[in-house]
Amino acid sequence: MGLFDKLFSKKEKEPAAPKEDEIIIEKPYGRFKYFSSPNVNEYGYEIFITGEDDEIDVYLDTDSPDTTEASFCFGKYEEFLADKENRIYELRKIIVEYFLFKPDMIPEGSNEEKMMEETELTWMGYFRNGDVQYGFYSVGAYANDVLLTVKSDGSRELKYRDYDNEEHIEKI
Repeated sequence: MGLFDKLFSKKEKEPAAPKEDEIIIEKPYGRFKYFSSPNVNEYGYEIFITGEDDEIDVYLDTDSPDTTEASFCFGKYEEFLADKENRIYELRKIIVEYFLFKPDMIPEGSNEEKMMEETELTWMGYFRNGDVQYGFYSVGAYANDVLLTVKSDGSRELKYRDYDNEEHIEKI
């Protein structure tokens, strides 16, 4: 290889080697980095999954604050991945159906199909208590910071801010 090729050839970057104190878990579906934030009681792993046209931030809680083990949450996330397309569709459907019953929250000319296309999953959190949270950036309605929590007992809670920036929390 000539000097010109060495200077201007595109070389694929290899993932940066973890720092000595970093904990990284390699899975077939991604590389998870451990972090701890004792001030907000968060101890877990995080990854940004890039899809065709979106990016999803995934958080997996540790089994306890005293360990870096997170097998429970990794297992729950793997269950999600096993049927990812259907699960995302079901989550979108829950959100859209909720807002369809609030006509003052729906932009003029919008319908269920358009809202389903616009509903974008951007965050998932799996917690040691069995709760799972799903965050949405856009839902095709006049709502921001939409967060669907599925509790370990199967109950669901929806939290969002309306166009007046008022927070709503409802069991659905």
